[in-house]
Amino acid sequence: RSSMMTLYKSIFGGMLWGEAVDALEVIGFVHQVVFLAFVVVMLTIMCNCVIGMVLGIRQEIRSQKTEHLIGDEMQRRETFILALRDLFWEMDINKTGEINKDEMMLACQDIRIDALLAGFGIRIFDVERIFDFMDVNGKAAIGI
Repeated sequence: RSSMMTLYKSIFGGMLWGEAVDALEVIGFVHQVVFLAFVVVMLTIMCNCVIGMVLGIRQEIRSQKTEHLIGDEMQRRETFILALRDLFWEMDINKTGEINKDEMMLACQDIRIDALLAGFGIRIFDVERIFDFMDVNGKAAIGI
């Protein structure tokens, strides 16, 4: 029973290793080596467990950050889409629910709309290409 307590104390810092090694000197050198090997193996196992827990926590934090970033990006895109839809309604001069290329080009001459488009990263010289890209059905109009 006291030998188990000595092992326990040696591993968890309740006893100096040197004291246990000195006590084992009476029995023999092999027992000292076995004791030291036991302590080294147990401390390695404990360190690996602690490192595993820390890395697990770190991975969980990273996962939560990723989910947060994805949520932020989804919110940003939703805001962008709503603002773009509102902008398209403003560009729809004849209120048909569609914007033709002329309406879009005319609206882009308005400095407010130019500023809004610039806020989206769209420059006036890109508008015609963007219109052609968004006109997927070839009707020369974009439905709002």
